[in-house]
Amino acid sequence: MLESKITKELHRRIFELTLALYRVTDFFPQGEVLRKNLREKANEIFGGVTEYGYSPDFEREATSIIAKIHTIKGYLGLARSLRFVKPINITVLEREYDFLADFFNRELDVVKKATENKQEEIITPTQTTNNESQPVRESEKEELPTWEEFATKEDKGLTPISESINERQHKILEHLKQSQQAKISDFVPHFAGISTKTIQRDLQDLVIKDILRKEGEKRWTTYSINKNVQ
Repeated sequence: MLESKITKELHRRIFELTLALYRVTDFFPQGEVLRKNLREKANEIFGGVTEYGYSPDFEREATSIIAKIHTIKGYLGLARSLRFVKPINITVLEREYDFLADFFNRELDVVKKATENKQEEIITPTQTTNNESQPVRESEKEELPTWEEFATKEDKGLTPISESINERQHKILEHLKQSQQAKISDFVPHFAGISTKTIQRDLQDLVIKDILRKEGEKRWTTYSINKNVQ
């Protein structure tokens, strides 16, 4: 039976990336075609990543995902030029999609290499004794890297906390270091003269930058500092 090649970590990553794209495009004009195009392409990528591995044609699936990522990066480039949102928001989304593209490019390389090896085995006759095939040594087996292995190698030093953070956001982080978790209403007393909407945008920006983790919805929403942030 075919099983998905997607780990929980990869599923979490593509889920949060798609959610972040929706939040960023919330700031686009309602009737803007680019808003719709970005969301549709993000949904296609989300579906492709989630379904990856259920079909035996890994090469076709990986190629399709990479092609869609190239398209969505083109859309993001247009969004940056049109200045619908801060450039840092687009940069963070592009970085995450690049991360996914790198992973599936490596998957594609391994699949192609495995195919070439099989073709060589067919062309070159193997010497066997008593018609028994020789066992494959462990060192010769091709193994696809897990998402955790890939992420650990590629994600070192990602998202420095000092990158484009304003004064209010520094204050938000200081508060969370003390309280561990907080709602929007918990921050209001610390920002005299600042609207709740502004604080909410600061929090959302930190979530998009992968500095904060958001849990819950509406008035039950809480924020905490991500474990990978020092």
